[in-house]
Amino acid sequence: MINWYYADAVYAPLYYGYGDTGTFTDRRQRARAWDAEVMKLGPDTVIVLVEASADLIRERMHAQPRARGILQEKDVDLVLDRFREEYNNSLIYRRFTLDTTDATPEENLQAFLRQIWPHLSQGDRLRMLSRLETVSDGLSSPSA
Repeated sequence: MINWYYADAVYAPLYYGYGDTGTFTDRRQRARAWDAEVMKLGPDTVIVLVEASADLIRERMHAQPRARGILQEKDVDLVLDRFREEYNNSLIYRRFTLDTTDATPEENLQAFLRQIWPHLSQGDRLRMLSRLETVSDGLSSPSA
């Protein structure tokens, strides 16, 4: 899942006019309730905070503008802080961050594989290794 309900907790109060702290529609409070539900239904869930520097995000926004993108350049620092806050407050305890600022897509993939590895069950690891051996052209084992 990408952004899942954390995006709602970050963007709703900022851009859509609902979800502020202390209101009936408080999205921070709602996110913790959903975290609890996720942990009950899927205790092996892993949360990954994918981030980049504010400057790089602004560069990417200029290089590839999105007609439907809601993030405004003036809010990049605030949004980064809010996603970090949601990540830090999450009840999902299996977690790691992936900073994409100075890495190529291949390096990001390898970093993800290394960091997800300890969170996987033995069955997940076997399926993943089998898949990597089948479709990869030179990807090394995530345990490296």
